[in-house]
Amino acid sequence: MTGRHASAALAALSLAACASEAHAPEVEVGAPPAPYLAFSDDFRDYARWDSRRIDGAAEGSHPAGPRTIYVKAPRGKGGAYPVGAIIVKEMNTADGKTFAMVKRGAGFNATGARDWEWFEIVKGETGAPAIKWRGVGPPAGESYGGDAAGGCNACHAGAAAHDYVMSRELW
Repeated sequence: MTGRHASAALAALSLAACASEAHAPEVEVGAPPAPYLAFSDDFRDYARWDSRRIDGAAEGSHPAGPRTIYVKAPRGKGGAYPVGAIIVKEMNTADGKTFAMVKRGAGFNATGARDWEWFEIVKGETGAPAIKWRGVGPPAGESYGGDAAGGCNACHAGAAAHDYVMSRELW
């Protein structure tokens, strides 16, 4: 390639780069992160995450007794969990239920535990975790930790100063 052709090619690349920058989407400074949507596959390896075993008193409407909490993504410097954080709680009690909370962000659950979505996890046909229910609380006929009336938000509101996480072991 001659010097003139190389210069023309370089000029064309520069113009293309400028054109693509001019059409790049603008991101508002300080805008909240996009919402995080969790699916069954996001819980697949939760037993390998950082965990804590609790053998103590009841927490909110969760019964007393042994339980294991698994955490994906640690708290941030300001004490809040990042969008995409997942906390799974296996109840090692007679009913053996497994619940989770996922930091969905984007103002989800604005009148409850802001940015958090609640889940009940069950073992699927293959033994992998599957979502039984999800949302701002349990659906009709279901319960979260034994409290169908107040649901998740009623108890977790008491931990607003700790990003709605009830377990002191995670503060």
